Amino acid sequence: MTRNSVARPLAQAPSAQHVVGPRAYAPITVAVGDVLAVRLVDATAGGFVWKVTELPLHLEARDKGHQDTGDPGAAAFTVLRFRAVAPGCGWLVFALALPWEGHPVRQIRLRVTVQEPMSARR
Repeated sequence: MTRNSVARPLAQAPSAQHVVGPRAYAPITVAVGDVLAVRLVDATAGGFVWKVTELPLHLEARDKGHQDTGDPGAAAFTVLRFRAVAPGCGWLVFALALPWEGHPVRQIRLRVTVQEPMSARR
């Protein structure tokens, strides 16, 4: 993870939260219908890949992840997207490992709470 990473909204999805870097360990709260995009720093040079090892029932995987390389020479990222489908709270867990080995070299746990949309809470 990069030192200067921050959480910020995605430009292409107005109701989304973008989680990046060390601050990603803070609890995340989204509303039902929101898309949560998680950017994880890649270590693809050694063949390592990120995979989801725990997915709470209130989130639905939107894709299998894609590479975001940015500028030449810059760090590469894997971006995984999830849609909040129901209220609830749970852990979204990622593991970085070689596909042919079972032991991850790194694990990231994100506490995700999904709430009813603001319009439904009035």
